[in-house]
Amino acid sequence: MTHRTAGNAALSALLVLGAAACTRPLPVLAPSQVPEPPASDVESVIYLVGDVGYADENRNPIVRRMRNDIEDWSAALGRDSAVAVVFLGDIVYPVGLRHTEEHFARDSAIVQSQVNMLAGPNARRHRAAGFFLAGNHDWGNARDETGVQRLRNLEEFLDRRRVEGVSVYLRPAAGKPGPTVVDVGDQTRLLLLDTAWWLLAQDTVLKQQMFRETHEATRTAGSRFLIVAAHHPFRSAGAHAGFIPFWKAFGLRMLLARSGSMMQDLNSLVYRELRRELLDAFRSRPPLIFAGGHDHSLQVIASDTFPQPRYNVVSGSGSKLSTLGHTEGMRYRAAAPGYMRVVIHHSGRVDLFVIASPEDDAYLVCGDAGAALEACMAARTSEFITRFGMRLK
Repeated sequence: MTHRTAGNAALSALLVLGAAACTRPLPVLAPSQVPEPPASDVESVIYLVGDVGYADENRNPIVRRMRNDIEDWSAALGRDSAVAVVFLGDIVYPVGLRHTEEHFARDSAIVQSQVNMLAGPNARRHRAAGFFLAGNHDWGNARDETGVQRLRNLEEFLDRRRVEGVSVYLRPAAGKPGPTVVDVGDQTRLLLLDTAWWLLAQDTVLKQQMFRETHEATRTAGSRFLIVAAHHPFRSAGAHAGFIPFWKAFGLRMLLARSGSMMQDLNSLVYRELRRELLDAFRSRPPLIFAGGHDHSLQVIASDTFPQPRYNVVSGSGSKLSTLGHTEGMRYRAAAPGYMRVVIHHSGRVDLFVIASPEDDAYLVCGDAGAALEACMAARTSEFITRFGMRLK
């Protein structure tokens, strides 16, 4: 047998094994539902949605569904700052909010669609707050001042909307790593991080300061439980964790992802360092939830290993979908458009709900016009229902 023949045989065997691995069915997960609580039992509600950077409010059913949901809970609770929305990065695809005349109208319309989720009369009246986190695309994937300027454009846009009466903020501030600390009600502390800054930055002094401040924010939380939110997830069973169909580029991207060669993937050296430093910062108080986007899916992953977050959630299917695999502790997974809602009870109980459409990218956008467009939006919005619910605490 020649070397070429042997090589071809080995490649064929590798492709067959890869194809077989990709067609292996994922384990079936047990369904879970808990009842929606009455508003009288609820102290606060926190929404988690990521990667909405292609969503147009006039065509994307998720935007309408979330706006309706935020309005309903703002009215039901009837208290200032009882509702918060965390946008988990990649606010504007493909390269952040550009200020040039050629691109600004399109880019700013995408941001405005997300702002309008909090612009309804009840959300305004009761000061529902929207916290926008930077993703790698909002930085334009740029290490230099170009990336920071993109974030300043976004920050200034949100500042202007706040003057108009909508409580929206870029947090952490443009070009800053965080953490930004936001206490919601009497029981919840949000820690907001710019993990895209960390992956792109070269300043080791500021990096260490970020983790010291994260540790301090966890240590001083008192009786509050912690939700850490960032663009990049702590754990995932999605494409950025190496769960990629082998046939894509004949397995090249999968091999690169698993070897840690791609900065934005969980197995990259810099990403591993980020997770290692976060674990050290969590030793005084592990978070109840670590929320991220980045992978375009919906995932709930439990862990009982100290000091890992008790629950890792990925809510990154605001305008894109990607493939999913399986990992230890998986409680829910769906490659479906949707978002998550965390409900904090006066009693201290915490519930998590996943609101999603069927697993079909048709629910990301309606492509019709006129009456047909409105009919599509109404029909597809109604398909976003609570698919999963569980008690976290």
